[in-house]
Amino acid sequence: MVAMSSVIEMSRCIAREFNPDKIALARANLASAGLAGVVEIVHGPAAETLAALPGPFDLVFLDADR
Repeated sequence: MVAMSSVIEMSRCIAREFNPDKIALARANLASAGLAGVVEIVHGPAAETLAALPGPFDLVFLDADR
């Protein structure tokens, strides 16, 4: 999804993550790949925050809680 967002004009990827350590790692990796401006990472459980996202969306991938 990130790769698609990086090559399709006007697209972006919004990620939800609960673990702050994973957010920091993802942001560092995105920055080193030059993709920090393409991906927005929001802290919080997806099940509780998805309804607040402005749509429409072409694709939604929801990794279930474990």
